[in-house]
Amino acid sequence: MSRKVTTTEPTIAAMKAELAELAHANATLAAANATLAANQAKAKGPVYDGLSLKVSVKGGLSVYGLGRFPVTLYSDQWRRLLDIGAEIDSFIAANASVLKEGRSDAEKAAAKANYAAEKAAKATGLPF
Repeated sequence: MSRKVTTTEPTIAAMKAELAELAHANATLAAANATLAANQAKAKGPVYDGLSLKVSVKGGLSVYGLGRFPVTLYSDQWRRLLDIGAEIDSFIAANASVLKEGRSDAEKAAAKANYAAEKAAKATGLPF
């Protein structure tokens, strides 16, 4: 009595077909990733010296990068503010002795590290 042995291993042709399908899927995925990256860059708006601009949901112009939160005004408000730019510069110069500067990047990093340390201390129950 002879037994017929069957194998479940794929043939070379089947492996080539599967490889072709994977290559096509990889090319499609790469194209989709490129489109997604382009759309995300477009949605972020232009970037100027660490600041970025974006149109808000309500139609205002938001400036990101000045502080923790964006500064958002409507276009007519931005125009009014820009119209008195020279007066703002003069006011800053005249009141330089009493005006504070924003925090530097080093100060921001130190504050962030301090916050993380406080949060870790609270999680462990140890006094800070």
